[in-house]
Amino acid sequence: IEEPQARTMASEQDAPPSARLSSPAPRVIIKSGYLTKQGHRRKNWKKRWFVLDSTLILSYFNSSIGLDGKPQGRLALPGSTIEDHSHQRPFSFSVSPGHTSKRYLIYADTQSHSE
Repeated sequence: IEEPQARTMASEQDAPPSARLSSPAPRVIIKSGYLTKQGHRRKNWKKRWFVLDSTLILSYFNSSIGLDGKPQGRLALPGSTIEDHSHQRPFSFSVSPGHTSKRYLIYADTQSHSE
């Protein structure tokens, strides 16, 4: 889903006003697949179906079957910091949204699933 290095993505606020005011483009799925995410309360690991769309929103669901329902959560990648954590666990990374102090720890089963 992201290359293994820390970086901050540009936010929508950095876009020119004409780009922010135009009608939104339809969301297109860029990548999707199972990743495992650490819970915030119990710190247990749960496999979730993640979907990255063309608006750079990373949504996660209980399974790929529930895609037509409400996602369990969403991460806006613009303005987020993504860090490699493969020194702790292979194919792992964290996402820290710019608007919150939360850090989402995520890992893939294989290198190809983490890209």
